[in-house]
Amino acid sequence: MRIKVTAVFTVWLVATGLAAPELTAVPPATARPNAAELRRLAWAKGLVPRLAGAGAAARKAALSQITWELRTQPYPTAPLVYQYWLPPLMDHGHYRAVANLAMRGILAAPAYTFAIDRLLVFRIQALAAMHKNAAALRDAKSLFDVCRMQDTGTALLILDQRLDAVYRKHPNIVRRFVLEERSGAKMPSAGGGPIERSRVLASIQVHAGPYLARLKAIHSTGSSALMEKGDLWLLADQPAKALRCFQSMEAYAKTSRQLLLLERFICRAIRAEDGTIGRANAHLLRAIQGATHPQ
Repeated sequence: MRIKVTAVFTVWLVATGLAAPELTAVPPATARPNAAELRRLAWAKGLVPRLAGAGAAARKAALSQITWELRTQPYPTAPLVYQYWLPPLMDHGHYRAVANLAMRGILAAPAYTFAIDRLLVFRIQALAAMHKNAAALRDAKSLFDVCRMQDTGTALLILDQRLDAVYRKHPNIVRRFVLEERSGAKMPSAGGGPIERSRVLASIQVHAGPYLARLKAIHSTGSSALMEKGDLWLLADQPAKALRCFQSMEAYAKTSRQLLLLERFICRAIRAEDGTIGRANAHLLRAIQGATHPQ
């Protein structure tokens, strides 16, 4: 029965346009790296054998170097974590190291949503491999809350898998989740109407401690700090606070393109509030139409 539910869920995601490509370790396209960046990439690749086939001492030393780099140069280092270092650790069964390093990367660069998505997927896979299904489900909810709008479909499929692992003896819970997401994907009319929320997602309590501790360490102000706080609040499953952060960023937007990007951030908070995508999609559609056809 579970195969049928998952298959129906996948077909529905594709039909509604929610299914995103599998989250991969491919970063956004950037300009050709300069000499310093090339040296950094060579260093990153040089650590791979020490993480994969070397002994415990070499692996521990390499992880210590990576941790230091995440502390001193968090944003340049975060993409290296999921590009180069987590795959060999995962392939060689070092699941605890994967889970810990992924969390370090997330906390080091909380405004890098693209990286957070990929780091969380690795962490969820590692937790599942260690049979820590409840923890993997909690992180899957954090992934749904924080991920980019275009990655919603993949996050839903991961949630479906993790719910199945936790509630294998209670398939009605998984079926209810699928039905809630199908119903909640319908965009409400402009005049309003009832909000379709997911009770199944609302019942999942995330492990918010690391994110709340990281929030306390942010003392700076400005757009970047608000972005960091917004993502951390989403990871902690407190979307109302994330929404206020993203709305406050509007004061720093200088172009219509920046304002439209902020609307995507706001939509992520709306999606996390509901546990469904319909109201967030409706908000984004209105924002795009407003930017295309200003009054």
